[in-house]
Amino acid sequence: MEQTEVREQILDTARDLFQKQGFGKTSMDDIARHLGRAKSGIYYYFKSKHAILEELVRREIERMEEEVEWITGREEIPADVRLKKCVRACIQALPGMKSYFLILRDRSLRSHPSIQALRTSFHEFMARKLEELFGELKERGRSAIHDSSVRDAFLVFLRGCELLIEEVGAGVRDRLKDLADLLVRGIRIAT
Repeated sequence: MEQTEVREQILDTARDLFQKQGFGKTSMDDIARHLGRAKSGIYYYFKSKHAILEELVRREIERMEEEVEWITGREEIPADVRLKKCVRACIQALPGMKSYFLILRDRSLRSHPSIQALRTSFHEFMARKLEELFGELKERGRSAIHDSSVRDAFLVFLRGCELLIEEVGAGVRDRLKDLADLLVRGIRIAT
């Protein structure tokens, strides 16, 4: 079996165990046992359980960033439509980001330096993308609002979505999409 396959199996198994048992109750022994491997074989690929979680979270964030990058890069679509699609894509993707939600629920995981760095990088990425879209809206006369407080309000909205979806469940997504549409419309027509 190739190293890449083994690494993927470790990540898949760890993700499943973290979801079923919780991060704190899952040990490297548990992961190794479920894979039928020696614990040293797990440590060959990952130096710690935190390193496994960090990789899972990094991949989820990268998928989200790729989607946002693709949406924002489609310049043939009006900026206000891309803004709406961007916010909707984030709302739709959040419930599937199981490892990301794992860190949101656990304060000790949220405060882990490598996890904090990933979240900060993701929020900065989103801020840049929103700033680009708001700038384009202003250039094209679609919105008089071009202010960092509007961008920050959108970021707070997205962060709130993270927590709300985790607390209430995926059923709240449709209401959040409607709210996102309202926010985008308000920015587009604001003078």
